[in-house]
Amino acid sequence: MAISVDFDRRRVTASVRDLVAFGRESTGAGGLSALRAQLGSRLHRAYAAERAGPAYEAEVPVSIDLDVDGFRATVRGRVDGIDRSGTVPFVEEVKTVAWMRDAMDRVTASSAPAFAAQARWYALAVARAAGGDAGARLVLLSVVDGARRTVDVPFRPERAEAELLACLRAAIAAARDERGRSRQRARWAGQVRFPYGAPRRHQRELMDAFAAALAEGRPAVAAAPTGVGKTVAALVPALRFALDRGAAVWFTTAKTTQQALVEQTFADIAAASTLPGLRAVTLRAKDRMCPPGHRLCHPDACAHLRDFDQRAGDAVDAIVTSAAHASPDAIYARGDRDTLCPFELSLRVASRADLIVADYNYVFDRPPPGDGERPRVVVIDEAHNLFDRARQYASPVVRDAALAEAIAAVRAVDGGACSPTPALRDAQAVLADARTAIADALRVAESDELEFFDGRTPIDPDRARWDALGDRAGRALLAYALYARARGGMHAGDPIADGLRSLVRLRDAWSEPAAEIVPYAARSDADGGMAVGALCVNPAGALRRHHEASAGTVAMSATLAPLDYYADVLGFAPLNPALHIAPSPFPREHRFVAIDASVSTAYRDRAGSYRRVARIIDDVCAARDGHYAAFFPSFAYLARVRPLLRTPAGRILVQLPGMAAAARARILAALRARTGPKLVLAVMGGVLSEGVDLPGDDLIGAVVVSPGLPAVGFERAVMQAYFDDRRGAGFAYAMLYPGMQRVVQAAGRVIRSERDRGVVVLVGRRFAQADYVACMPADWEPVVLCSACGAGGAADGETRCGPGGADGAPATGGHGGADAGGEATAVVCSRCSAAVATPAGVDVPVVAGSLAHHLRAFWRTAGDDAT
Repeated sequence: MAISVDFDRRRVTASVRDLVAFGRESTGAGGLSALRAQLGSRLHRAYAAERAGPAYEAEVPVSIDLDVDGFRATVRGRVDGIDRSGTVPFVEEVKTVAWMRDAMDRVTASSAPAFAAQARWYALAVARAAGGDAGARLVLLSVVDGARRTVDVPFRPERAEAELLACLRAAIAAARDERGRSRQRARWAGQVRFPYGAPRRHQRELMDAFAAALAEGRPAVAAAPTGVGKTVAALVPALRFALDRGAAVWFTTAKTTQQALVEQTFADIAAASTLPGLRAVTLRAKDRMCPPGHRLCHPDACAHLRDFDQRAGDAVDAIVTSAAHASPDAIYARGDRDTLCPFELSLRVASRADLIVADYNYVFDRPPPGDGERPRVVVIDEAHNLFDRARQYASPVVRDAALAEAIAAVRAVDGGACSPTPALRDAQAVLADARTAIADALRVAESDELEFFDGRTPIDPDRARWDALGDRAGRALLAYALYARARGGMHAGDPIADGLRSLVRLRDAWSEPAAEIVPYAARSDADGGMAVGALCVNPAGALRRHHEASAGTVAMSATLAPLDYYADVLGFAPLNPALHIAPSPFPREHRFVAIDASVSTAYRDRAGSYRRVARIIDDVCAARDGHYAAFFPSFAYLARVRPLLRTPAGRILVQLPGMAAAARARILAALRARTGPKLVLAVMGGVLSEGVDLPGDDLIGAVVVSPGLPAVGFERAVMQAYFDDRRGAGFAYAMLYPGMQRVVQAAGRVIRSERDRGVVVLVGRRFAQADYVACMPADWEPVVLCSACGAGGAADGETRCGPGGADGAPATGGHGGADAGGEATAVVCSRCSAAVATPAGVDVPVVAGSLAHHLRAFWRTAGDDAT
């Protein structure tokens, strides 16, 4: 129950727990608060079972009615336990804590004021109900070492009531302030303006679709081509809707490169709307906001967290009032200056912002918001990325090599002391037992003659054993964190903490009811070595819970085809989503999309494809001077084609594996400098194929080599089997749709505005199959080049092939065709009389003449002379 203040009826309702938490914000849990709560819940239940008896009542509901400044307040709660064995009932407030025995021995009621207040207010309720006296005590249970301590809490009814009334008055005052802010925000909702003159027609339609879906309480899922203006089309209606309802907009992205556009769009909206009070913040990853040498997030270990609640107010006020948008750099600078945790500062600023720009992690790798939390309207940018990201969240793995490293690290502490502390001893024991459990799981799998794929196989694990390991690892992790705190803190990548945490995450993944999980074991020949893990094949159920907890959701991307597929795997399908497909705003004649099916790029045929692919790339670049990009399915393929190119080496820019942001920026700067023609060689799904805006002559053509299907392996095989069983479409869900999404995303770097002109050449026979063509945006209108004419470099000619060829004669076969499934029919090229494979049931014209000819013709039509 949240604190509720009804000013019209002059009523206040609240829970004891919420009133105790009022004004006390949690900081410095060290990332272990959820684990502590989970272990504590189990310990709490065990204590209640132990105390059960005729003189002990557990989980007793209570309430108090009070008059406070003209309001009638009702405070409710549930007492952990009431001991009636003495002359007066004694309230027991049971608290599970992550403290060792020596720390618990120092606790008093005054040193734990929040705990003590909760016990006193419960005692007040019990005393009032009984019409007599009552007592109060704390029962502290350590989730670390099982220690137990009872602390008496002084209780005088009149003082407890005065304390409770003071808290209620503060809550009413805060609610009054928040009501004023909410009313102000509601007025702002009607003042939010589109900042760029009048929206274009398709942009207006997209905005109206988003606004209607939000108003109807339905999630909106939109496929909108690059250049429509999705960011502002989503942000304007989302801000209006959120401001009117006291919510915040969470604009989530898969890459930080997408965030600058959101920040600038917000600034433009705020300026156009003349709303100087509108506020935004961008959240940065916690590791990147942590000052050097401050890795253990606890007030005892980090000066930046010490007395944070008492010291942070002025800094938060200064950040919020100094600029419409609070950047991570500005927040970090303020925190560094005032010795305040920059990450915690950013979260406090976010609680007062109207727009929060953040990575997917901040919404989808956390529990859904609960009652009492500020409502949120979530915008999911480039939503095609969310499926794999959400699967990763729910796919932990425990690796034998990592456990061995953790055990070695334990032994190395204190120079390998003969008598390790209990914390280290417990950590070592659970890590060793986990290694044994991995070996046992593999023995069972091999004795059952399970089939291994890439060294991995699905298993039916001993859940009880792994759950017990997870519980032990959780307690050991808390104990190790306390041990590390006394020694100056844990560093990032601490092998002991990481090994223990992996066991906890595996236990949690297997117990997650909303996720579709396949447990597996990996042998030593698998990538990463021996392991036991959980593979999430479909995160739709878990994502659905987040959508249901939001005040509204907008998901959008240029590559959400087929739209029904993404609505399904992103958890929207059961929620009656509003699906919208925005047409391209660009003139058809500004883009030429050709399928060159003269070469097979299937994995088994790649060795014979390199020279032909290089020739195609050279032809594209030679048709008109300018900047081009060629996208490959892998770095290995790129490396084999690169030395075969005729394009001068000085013009070629290459994406490297693990490319840093600075190197990526240099490539983009070279394209924007326009110091001569350039050719970028990159991989699909990489840092140069998404989140990159290259309008005008910054990029005039793209060659996409192969459909970019995910690598065939254990993971995709399991996913394919799962979706075959559930949807009857295993290959499409696991391979085809993800692969073609990468193709469309890469090709989308070309044509970024209504004035742009450009070419896209798709290389590979599979692109000429119906299933693949169906995944292409409707506005592409691709043509299939006659592979015989193209391969032979025929002279100019523009004759189009038609069904049965120019003379209507039936086709009798051909050199095109499928190389990986799908259906195709043959037509006859009217120029060279070759039979050409074209997709069955798909209206894709086949054109005669070489690729070079059609490119020169396009550039002439586009208003540029061919070189």
